[in-house]
Parts: sequence; C-alpha cells; structure tokens
Amino acid sequence: MLFSGIIAALTSLLIPIIILLLLLPNACYVVEQQHAVIIERLGKFNRIVNAGFHLKVPVIDRKAATVSLRTMKNGFGIDVKTQDNVTIGLEVSAQYHVSYDMGAGPADSGIYKSYYMLQEPVDQMRDFITDALRSSIPVYTLDEVFAKKDDIAKDVNATVSEQMAAYGFTLVSTLITKIALPTEVENSMNDINAAQRKRAAAQELAEADRIKRLLFGVGDHLDRPAARRWPGCFWKLYRSDQDQLRP
Repeated sequence: MLFSGIIAALTSLLIPIIILLLLLPNACYVVEQQHAVIIERLGKFNRIVNAGFHLKVPVIDRKAATVSLRTMKNGFGIDVKTQDNVTIGLEVSAQYHVSYDMGAGPADSGIYKSYYMLQEPVDQMRDFITDALRSSIPVYTLDEVFAKKDDIAKDVNATVSEQMAAYGFTLVSTLITKIALPTEVENSMNDINAAQRKRAAAQELAEADRIKRLLFGVGDHLDRPAARRWPGCFWKLYRSDQDQLRP
C-alpha cells in the first residue's frame, strides 16, 4: 500500500510537470530587433510586442504575424507613352517600410494597419505607382522625360506616399532607374546625334581651312615690296584678302 501511494503521488506530480514542459516552449518567445509581433487572443487582436523576450498564454494566445520594420526595396518595369506618342519602358525602384507611427492606440499604428487593412500591400503599392506614372508621363515629350525623370519620380512618390499612409506604410523614395527606348527610336536618335557631330566637325575643318588660307595670304603680302615699304599699303592688301575669304 505504501509503495502504491508513492507511485500515485509521483504520478500526480509528474503529469503537471510534463504538461508544463510541453506548454512552456509555446509560452515563451523572442522578438528580433527591427521586428514587431502581433498577438491575437482567441482570434481577436490583443497587443503588439516589440523586440525582446516575451510570454503568452499557451493555446489561448497566438502569434498572428511577425512584421519587419526594416526598409525594403521593390523593383518592377512598366510601359508608358509620352506626349509625342513614343512608347518607352521604365524601370522603377521603390523603397518603403512599415510606418513607425504608433498613433493614439494600437489599432491606429502602422503595424496594425499594415497587417489588417491590406491583403497584398506590395502589389497595391506597385499599382499606385504604375497608375501615377501613366498619368504623369503623357504630358511630357521624350526629351523632357529624360531631362525631368527625377522631378517626375518625386511627384509620383509624394502622391503614392499619401495613399500608402492609410495602409500603414511609408514610401521612402521612388526612383526611375532606367528608360528603355524602342529599337527604331534609339537608332534614329543615334543617327541624329552622329549627323550633328559630323556637321560640327565639318564646320571646324572649314574654319581651320579659312584661317590657314588667311595666314598664307598675309605671308604673301609681307613679301611684296610695297608692303615692306608702306605699312599702310600692307594693311589695305590684308583687309582686301580678308574680304575675299569671307564666306
């Protein structure tokens, strides 16, 4: 009887210990730096916890999401049409992060909104940027797009930042990293630039030839007897040669 009592007592102690050991790993958790965890209790939002060691009620509480607070990058390409009807490809890069604003309460924080208010926030941000670019680019010619791409990107960033703020995201910057032209347009622009360089080179050669001819004309006048005797006569001859060499 004594032995049976001891066994029963040990069993009554071991069972809670075993249950505690099984539940303990589920009750303790660590949140990494630059991250936040959303805790739900019985399926309902309960609290937001930041970096460090934390406890939660096993079974009742669960980690609904781990939200990164780091600045992230997303790049994509779109096709747009300019004012002069040239379809160009734009490579766009967006830097963003979950808003650090905690608001008046947890439900007003950027962390809460980023998880509960939008199913696919990155896709939605991409759609906002695409729509803004396709609305702004058509008012610029191709040359103006190249010259003002940074200003265009800043305007788009300001517009989309307001839209994404409602969903708990901060858009840090929007960059147009590359402008791709259709092959025929790019070849035409290269031909125009080559023709302009050839024309400038021809003008320089013509000017050099004119100066050379002028200098040779001055040398011929210096050998003339009249020029050696009369400086005034030399300058008259020199001016007459200049008039002849003018195009």
